[in-house]
Amino acid sequence: MSEPSDLKKFRERQQTDGEDILEWVPGWIGKLMGQGDDRQRNGVLIVTDRRVVFYLKGLMTEVIEAIDLKKVSSVEHHSTLMHNRLRIYTSGDDLDFKCSDKDRAKRIRDLIEERRGGGLAEASEAAGESITSQLERLAALKENGILTDEEFTAQKVKLLG
Repeated sequence: MSEPSDLKKFRERQQTDGEDILEWVPGWIGKLMGQGDDRQRNGVLIVTDRRVVFYLKGLMTEVIEAIDLKKVSSVEHHSTLMHNRLRIYTSGDDLDFKCSDKDRAKRIRDLIEERRGGGLAEASEAAGESITSQLERLAALKENGILTDEEFTAQKVKLLG
């Protein structure tokens, strides 16, 4: 896939010194028939080593919605026949992004999950929890539908690894 113009403009205008782009995917935010701030905007979702960014640079507009990776509380990926949906949540906001590239959407979800908020295991260790209590907490999160099977397994491997 060739690099979209929005990604090139992001590199020129918004990428900070020392910030590395890890993955990107073209897509959109908003609704097809939405009005005002809710209208569809086509751009690119970018994951760097520091943040997740939706970026669009038009002739007269520039849209940038950025979330610090440390502030991400969770990320979801849903796939349908028509598109892939990534929802990135923080304690006060969320970013709802859609694209057609399933593989890139999965890679972005995995990257965010690996790097978000310092990770569940690191936060638990800092709080002084035993591995057993951390595993019990993970199991409860899975049972309550907060973690998917994949997320549960990934976190369990981190704890035991």
